[in-house]
Amino acid sequence: MTEMEFVGMDDIILKLRQLGARAARVENEALRAGAKELQETMSRNAPGPSDKMRKHLKENIQMSRVKQKDGVKAIEVGPGKESFYAQFLEFGTSKMSPHPFVGPSIDESAPQVTEAMAEKLRKGISL
Repeated sequence: MTEMEFVGMDDIILKLRQLGARAARVENEALRAGAKELQETMSRNAPGPSDKMRKHLKENIQMSRVKQKDGVKAIEVGPGKESFYAQFLEFGTSKMSPHPFVGPSIDESAPQVTEAMAEKLRKGISL
């Protein structure tokens, strides 16, 4: 799995934590805004359609709910279970060269993801 890490938002996150319960809501909204940007970019970059595909990959890029593990919140964005073949497109097979779209989508959308999240955080904590 590829991850996106944000540097320089420490002050904003500290201020959010000081806001208490409202902060959790604002933090979740920011995560959803960023994930939505990545989802749109990934859908746009997904290969296809193909006659062999039951469901078009572009239409099956999904976004999970906000999850928390070891105190870190995250949202997973990527092809849904119906698009199991996405891994073959991304990494290739012994008979097919790779056609990556997940990694390039992360790289391409990083500035928009960061800006969408920062905007939600700024509005949420009234900066």
